[in-house]
Amino acid sequence: ADRNEPGGCGRPLDDLVLQRRGQGECRGGRRNSRLGLTAGRAGSWVWDGGVLHHAAAPEVSALSTAGAGDAHLAGILVGLAAGLAVPAAHQLASLCAALSVTSPHTINKLIDREALAALLKTSRIDASAELKALLRGPGSHA
Repeated sequence: ADRNEPGGCGRPLDDLVLQRRGQGECRGGRRNSRLGLTAGRAGSWVWDGGVLHHAAAPEVSALSTAGAGDAHLAGILVGLAAGLAVPAAHQLASLCAALSVTSPHTINKLIDREALAALLKTSRIDASAELKALLRGPGSHA
């Protein structure tokens, strides 16, 4: 089985089953908990304490998946620190993880605002207005 396929070990993820399980487990008295799950090409999910959000993985040519989870977490943390809501920070995380795998290195040193904005333009992600504004940078206009 191909361990790089969505769901690992060659099994595709069933989004509906995952969402129901995730919501059921997260609602078990841990309303203030946050949870994230990455699944390669199948995208990722983030529980914000009330809703389980899915973000698609942008299509890229992967050279190495080493460090993709770390890049995803970094994207969420940077997004939240920049004042983004959880769903928008999650979209940023998906972009960071996608760019991460385009490098043969564990840390892709070419990830910056411009690279993220360029990937967003070529992806099919329906990004939030707040993420688009963040990627435009300070002082820029629509």
